[in-house]
Amino acid sequence: MKAGASVNEHHLIPRMYGGIEKYVMHRVCHSKIHSVFTESELAAVYNTFAKLLDHPDIKSFVKWVRKQDPLFNTKHRRSAAHL
Repeated sequence: MKAGASVNEHHLIPRMYGGIEKYVMHRVCHSKIHSVFTESELAAVYNTFAKLLDHPDIKSFVKWVRKQDPLFNTKHRRSAAHL
């Protein structure tokens, strides 16, 4: 993973739910996670990498994004859960 503007930190359990541990990930992946899940879903259900990667939307996104340049970034539409 290349350090710099293309990476940032993600709390598997959101800070508003007491999450402390941070993990470095590509910004595009971090944005995708937050476009698919609400903070409460992340805290209650999708609070491990294994659980995140098991979700169909994330699984297909990871398969696609692996083929992109490490500095690739884009915007994601929010899921219906956020509307």
